[in-house]
Amino acid sequence: MTGVVCAQSEPWREVDSPYQEDLKFGLGESLSPKVDINGVRWRSLRISVAEGETVADGETVNLDVALEFENRTPSSVKLLVILLLEDADGAPLERIELKPFKVGGERFKERAETATSAGDVLLAAHRIYVFCEIQD
Repeated sequence: MTGVVCAQSEPWREVDSPYQEDLKFGLGESLSPKVDINGVRWRSLRISVAEGETVADGETVNLDVALEFENRTPSSVKLLVILLLEDADGAPLERIELKPFKVGGERFKERAETATSAGDVLLAAHRIYVFCEIQD
């Protein structure tokens, strides 16, 4: 008899605003926080090197920061997202504060921003501390 195994997706964790968590980080890797912050789901986060850029010690590197949120409430919300790159021991290396942005009621939002960082910081970054606040 042949059986089919269905992988169960990880459930959404309900958290309060502001949401804060320390996550494993890899440059160019997509992270999925899978948190529901007062009805707003944070689907993904990705920090990657901008096209044509290389990471080297002593060089400034342009980055692309991509976020995906889903607002499951009927009202628009304003989000503040701050990212803190950390070394393997959790020591802070660089803070990336994104511009606050709105997500309409019952809408999905893909947000893309650019940032810069030092190459040596990116080479040392192994963790990321994420902060997301729903602002009034």
